[in-house]
Amino acid sequence: MRAIDAPISRTGWSGCLLWGLLVVASGCRPTPPVRTAVTFPVTVTLQGEVTRADYETLRELPFDVPAGTARIELQLEAEGSDARTVFDVGLRSPEGLRGWSGGRRERLHISALEASAGYLPGPISAGRWAVILGVPNVREGRRDAFRVSVTLSDRTREWGPVVRSGPAWYAGDLHAHSGHSDGRIRLGTPQAIGGPVHVVFEAARQAGLDFVTLSDHNTAAHWLDVARLQPFYAPMLLLPGREVTTYRGHANTVGERAFSDFRLSSPQASPVEVVAPIRGSGAFVSINHPGRPDDETCMGCGWNVDDEAMLEAVDGVEIVNGMTHSGPQSGWAIWARWLNRGHRLTAVGGSDEHTPDETADYALGQPTTVVWAESLSEGALVAGLKSGRVYVRVDGPGGPTLDLRATDGVTTWQMGDEVPASALNGLRFEADVAGADGQRVEWIRNGEVVATRTIQGPAVRLPQALTVVAGDWVALTVRQGAVPTAFSNPVYVGRRRR
Repeated sequence: MRAIDAPISRTGWSGCLLWGLLVVASGCRPTPPVRTAVTFPVTVTLQGEVTRADYETLRELPFDVPAGTARIELQLEAEGSDARTVFDVGLRSPEGLRGWSGGRRERLHISALEASAGYLPGPISAGRWAVILGVPNVREGRRDAFRVSVTLSDRTREWGPVVRSGPAWYAGDLHAHSGHSDGRIRLGTPQAIGGPVHVVFEAARQAGLDFVTLSDHNTAAHWLDVARLQPFYAPMLLLPGREVTTYRGHANTVGERAFSDFRLSSPQASPVEVVAPIRGSGAFVSINHPGRPDDETCMGCGWNVDDEAMLEAVDGVEIVNGMTHSGPQSGWAIWARWLNRGHRLTAVGGSDEHTPDETADYALGQPTTVVWAESLSEGALVAGLKSGRVYVRVDGPGGPTLDLRATDGVTTWQMGDEVPASALNGLRFEADVAGADGQRVEWIRNGEVVATRTIQGPAVRLPQALTVVAGDWVALTVRQGAVPTAFSNPVYVGRRRR
């Protein structure tokens, strides 16, 4: 087997021999030590060819991993499959074997928290690693090339796959738990056990959701399960999230790429010190059940920090938690108060489901958060949530659909957008509502109902003239009698606070 490109050795001549054969790419000469300053990502190419002389052999392709590497990805490309040339792949770290995947050809990866099936997650130590390449079969007279691309990254994980392409409304649940924290199932017996993650995902699939976020408390142990089970649940998207749980309140995350400590520096410290870096890394962060009490019924659940720095460190607020959509424990009034202070926070909902096999309590997808996103993918949903073009169906994915916008006849502003003060003359609002025949739309300005209208028909467009000034916000609530069935996010008017 002849190598075409060689890995860079740490010192001396060690990288100049590969499987006992001279490297021919650039000549054989001593190389300096690997530099400690590295700009990630780094790609190393290991390539060569195999002949019958390599039949049923195992060889190592060494490469160096610099300090600071958090993730390794491998991609094998090879010739000869039409002639039954077969390549097996594994990976060795300085400490020993990290995995083996045989003849599988998909992209492989490992990090501290995730790893492809057949590979062990764990810390990525600096030093000499190696791709293990096996050749279980190659015929006489064959000379087949291979290329292994090794990508080294300083991110623990990358955002997951695109499971559906194209812009659309995608409906899901942002808040659910498994046995990785306090989720549980009973299996028909009095004794509850920690619920496997697939039970949560099956319940989400049965509910007809497009996506579900597994947000176990203060851990990322479930991220491995989410990544490995994703192929079995497409076209539903599985999202690895986290409920950052402090004794001063809880916050959900979507789109984290690294695990961080949830512990506050003191009992009196603000949660801003743990959530602000998460949001700063690009994740969507929302305050959970802000109206819940902080007592023995829900220890640490209530959100009791709402200074300016704290509210500027999050993206959203859970206005509906499980079946709590109205009353003093609901989040809507708190969210509206924060908007009136000038903050721009996306209203979301989450079932907070802990017992997916029970039907008498919370249920996956109740409520459902509906997001306009460019695709059904983690990155697109994070962007959609941050944009604010989002609404909440209180009773689940079968609830009313709605869209709210403002227009001056030339430009249209969607939910989450800000209408410039210069466009207020001639501004009008309109909403599209479907699946709510006989229900009532309430037009909300700055948290107060300013107009109502009964919906007549399966799908309607409702224009509404409203007087607004800079600093206002306009939203919708749909109700069946006194019970809300859907909440919109606002269109903002005038100067944005942040």
